[in-house]
Amino acid sequence: MSDLPMPARKPYPTDLNDEQWALVEPFVRASECGPQEVLHPRREVVNAILYITHTGAQWRYMPHDLPDWQLVYHYFDLWKKNGTLKRIHDALRVKVRKKAGRKAQPTASILDSQSVKTTEEAETKGYDAGKKVRGCRKISVIISPAERSLAVSERASSSIPRETASFGCSVAQSPLR
Repeated sequence: MSDLPMPARKPYPTDLNDEQWALVEPFVRASECGPQEVLHPRREVVNAILYITHTGAQWRYMPHDLPDWQLVYHYFDLWKKNGTLKRIHDALRVKVRKKAGRKAQPTASILDSQSVKTTEEAETKGYDAGKKVRGCRKISVIISPAERSLAVSERASSSIPRETASFGCSVAQSPLR
């Protein structure tokens, strides 16, 4: 995979440089997609995912000089489901913390959450009893005091316990889904 040449194109500001790619490459090197031929360098797939996540563009509006949006979404979905994105996030977080002279694992965290109104077509809808609103999803984020994200959870509002403090404790002790 790493022997595939990178396409000649003007780089986007979201593209990984060589040093950043060296950190990410070990996590995305192995293929779980079957025996088909690899047509795009894995680095370009990662660059395309970063383009989408940084710009907020829709998958179908990915620029034509990046790999096809269906292929990029396939890898994003695969890496999200098999935990690759979480492993990358965790490894980079540890590296940043050590560079700052801190312990690898944080000793304190802050929980914040927000209710987000869903569409009528949403598969799962909840009820936010605090705001008395139907059709909500709750997004919860745990960050360290240094404002680095530790975990993110998104689920129907009605599936969240009423006791926010106990929710915070259970989230901090177990990984979020």
